[in-house]
Amino acid sequence: MQPLEMKLRRNIDEARARHGAALDALTKVKELLAKADQRRLKEPQDARKWHRVIENLETSLDDTKKRVSAAELELLRLERELKEFRQHLERGEPMPPDSAEENVSEEPQPDRSAPQNLEEAARLESTLDATGGGDVQLAASLELANQMGETYEIDGAGQTPRRQEALRGAIAKISQRQFDAMSHDEIKLVVACHSLLTRRLAPTPRDQRLKRILDGAIRVLERRKSELDDED
Repeated sequence: MQPLEMKLRRNIDEARARHGAALDALTKVKELLAKADQRRLKEPQDARKWHRVIENLETSLDDTKKRVSAAELELLRLERELKEFRQHLERGEPMPPDSAEENVSEEPQPDRSAPQNLEEAARLESTLDATGGGDVQLAASLELANQMGETYEIDGAGQTPRRQEALRGAIAKISQRQFDAMSHDEIKLVVACHSLLTRRLAPTPRDQRLKRILDGAIRVLERRKSELDDED
């Protein structure tokens, strides 16, 4: 097998995997939307919160549908190029200048807006809160990450990993009831973190443990945040 054919086959396998992943994501977003709608009906007192979740997930649904279509078109293109390559070989013809070798797709870059951990997610949530949630795409990306649960890795003691030092420090102060020692940024971080956790449609036991830690302080912190926001 020639190197170019091997490269095309490898790229087709990767494109097929991306297409499958996009289809899986589409199914997941649809499931999340159904759950969010059920929660909206079940908890009318929190209708505003669930409307926000639904709107963000609907944006993610549209984006995911586009990903599925793009991945399908890419797969079809690569399969067509492989077919054309084989036909040229069978006829003993050289590949044209715009050959498959030049058209092989690159690995898509990761979504830089997607949070990598809970602290990053909380910072994005805080930014959206400060700007009134005007960045629709960022809000949708954050909501999807929030619902997928990929950002909530904490240990058995209810603490975040050490790479999330700011959030660890804030949670430690809450656990010791040292509210006066918390900075404005720490308070905003915790309030945003709590908001994310309360919107989780399927919280894990770890999520629930962390939420319980924050529940006992959230009213005090929200009041303090409001006072500090007014001072800025």
